[in-house]
Amino acid sequence: MHDKKQEVDVLKVIDLEMGAKILGGDEQMAKSMLAMLVSTLDETHEKLLDAYQSKHYDRLEFVVHKLHGGAAYCGVPQLKDCAKRLEYVLKSQDMDQLDDAWIALSLALKSVLEAYSRLDA
Repeated sequence: MHDKKQEVDVLKVIDLEMGAKILGGDEQMAKSMLAMLVSTLDETHEKLLDAYQSKHYDRLEFVVHKLHGGAAYCGVPQLKDCAKRLEYVLKSQDMDQLDDAWIALSLALKSVLEAYSRLDA
């Protein structure tokens, strides 16, 4: 039963069917796109963290915009939504929401990495 729960948790974070649908039904392409995204997430997180901690919000917005665009094609709805939210917060300069949006994105990044590591396990 525990394996079933892990599978369900992975599906909440990574949706390969959604990724394939976005890419015209090509599941193999969806897997490739997801692998490419995941291979950049550690570096992307470092860039995001540096910009966030140093309060370089223009740079943070640029990096999160790229992440949002990449996530939109990879079947990672939670990550996409969190990136979209942080991007919106930065564009609207709603700094009262910045920390919450940042935390949500950081957790979503970690969730994708964890789920991806269990995807074919």
